[in-house]
Amino acid sequence: MSKSTCIHVGTLPLLIVLSILPTLAEADPTTLDSERVAVEAARGAGLGTGVLQADIYTKAGELDGCGWNFTYLLLDHTYRKGQPSALVGSIAMFHHPGKALTLTFKLKGKDYSASRELKLQQADFAIPFAYVESAPGVGSAEHYVATFECEGGGFCGMFDDNIPEVLESFIAGELTFAYQRRKNGLDVRFKVDPTQPPEGEAELAKGLACFKRLFKILANDAK
Repeated sequence: MSKSTCIHVGTLPLLIVLSILPTLAEADPTTLDSERVAVEAARGAGLGTGVLQADIYTKAGELDGCGWNFTYLLLDHTYRKGQPSALVGSIAMFHHPGKALTLTFKLKGKDYSASRELKLQQADFAIPFAYVESAPGVGSAEHYVATFECEGGGFCGMFDDNIPEVLESFIAGELTFAYQRRKNGLDVRFKVDPTQPPEGEAELAKGLACFKRLFKILANDAK
């Protein structure tokens, strides 16, 4: 299986968070703390959706799946006292003849912090559970057909309900993503804005064109 576009996990969040450090350069290292990092991160204008890319999957030269991947930077006030964390995720649909239609959801996390020597530190963090929600109670949380751990402690799941609503909500920038850092812990919630990155609208259109082709294939399978 090959993919026409890819994202180097961690590269873009690293570049975004590096933009925080120049504003910290004049700070007194003895007073540097998580609140200071959070404030300077907020000034960095790098928060929110940093990347949106269309994913076009092929198998033996034939279309096999479509989706989007994204990078989102937030300040985590739930678990990390306002320090920045990046989420790299994707949502996709694949062609599985004779099988029920499902969406695949993936989310991986990375924490960033600045040491007292103003050196950027980063580390993957585990996500034991995550879900998407197009409206209160409408999403993947109750409809997973499979969940498993992705690389680096990320969360992967497949669900088979509310698929049109989830896709429409994602395209509109209204889909809520939620994850936990510990089992049965509090949710951290965010919404991906597909139009925030400069290339967002073009990548959104590219993904929609792919889904149009995929749905034609699925319709032919059903005949």
